[in-house]
Amino acid sequence: TDNTYAIPTAVAIQSLIVNWAGGLPLRIYVVVHEVCEDYRERLLRFRSESVSLELIDSDLDSSSLVDYYDKGSYVSTTSMLKFCIPRLLPQDDKILYLDGDILIRKDLSPLTQIDVSDYYVAAVEDLAAVKSVKLHDLVGVVRYFNSGIMLLNAKRFREEHLEQTLFALGLEHPDYMCRDQSVFNKGFVEQVRWLSPEWNLMMYNLRHANYSMVLVNTFYGTEFENLEEMERHANIIHLTNKYKPWVYEDAYCSEEWFSFYRQTPFSDHPIRLRTIEEDIAEMKKIAVQNSHI
Repeated sequence: TDNTYAIPTAVAIQSLIVNWAGGLPLRIYVVVHEVCEDYRERLLRFRSESVSLELIDSDLDSSSLVDYYDKGSYVSTTSMLKFCIPRLLPQDDKILYLDGDILIRKDLSPLTQIDVSDYYVAAVEDLAAVKSVKLHDLVGVVRYFNSGIMLLNAKRFREEHLEQTLFALGLEHPDYMCRDQSVFNKGFVEQVRWLSPEWNLMMYNLRHANYSMVLVNTFYGTEFENLEEMERHANIIHLTNKYKPWVYEDAYCSEEWFSFYRQTPFSDHPIRLRTIEEDIAEMKKIAVQNSHI
């Protein structure tokens, strides 16, 4: 995380801790990039007898990452730091990576037990990226995963020097709109253990695109009657859209997100919210003002 995503990251951590039921103590590492002292201190308050939390400073500054950012992309340069994770955590051969814009609803210890020794990663296929945006065609793969939740084979990652490979691919492909995600898909050449969608449910995408349940079930090999049933089975909800609950009071999962936020060390930090309708009205106003162009 950087300063911008520190609070959402704290909420994700809180939802992880509340639902953790694993036999082993929980070890959390937060890769921090230019995070202020106040936020660092707050993140460290998650430590307890059953939770170990360590801040790992990135060894890349913003100037070295600028070449990996395309102004047409909505993805922060900080996302490219995912390529460094196996090197930054050399003691671990398997690492569960989690984005900050998620809500964890169930125990994740079963996910950590999945065997990835014959793969680079275990991840969930991204229906919207394939069916709506055709990102798989741009990258040149048949199946395309979302990089927000990844169980990484860190041992193989280090042995095959994939960090250098992925950074090189990032420079070669400024046309990749989803930056790190598309680079991961390109670099991992489909050596992926595919997970069921409840481990990374991108519900907003499914609703917004108005996909039929026939399409959803065919794509994921599931048998859900409707999206509501799919949501009830979700272990992780991934808030994959610009309408984030820490920005918009009427965003998807806003009430649930704030219930965890109030339990975090950031609970006294003021959050100014607006509504989605206010934003739409403002965009319409700007469009009218610029209609002569």
